[in-house]
Formats: sequence, structure tokens, C-alpha cells
Amino acid sequence: MWLEPDLSTAHQYPDVEDAKCPICNDALWGPNSRWANRDDLTGLEWDLAINPALDTTQG
Repeated sequence: MWLEPDLSTAHQYPDVEDAKCPICNDALWGPNSRWANRDDLTGLEWDLAINPALDTTQG
């Protein structure tokens, strides 16, 4: 996972057995977790990191 929208920066791998948010230390997987949608990515300024060629929902 990347902590900022610049994909050339270092990324981290969460512990697969007990994945925690590197910022708040909450569990990454659970009832409140979900994939980010386009609105989330735009609001957090991650939208420039989207590769449209990988979008499997269009087509």
C-alpha cells in the first residue's frame, strides 16, 4: 500500500494475518472496510494514480 498518491514513493505490505492501518492502527479488513470508489480517490487526490486500462467495470 502507498501512503501518498505518488506511486514512485516506497510502499508497504501489511501483515496478512493482522493487517493494520499504518496511520491509525485500526484493522484493514473488517465490517467497516471497503474498496475506495472514484469519489474517494478524487477527494483524497489519488485520482491521478488511477490506471483506466485496469478498469474492469467498463466495457
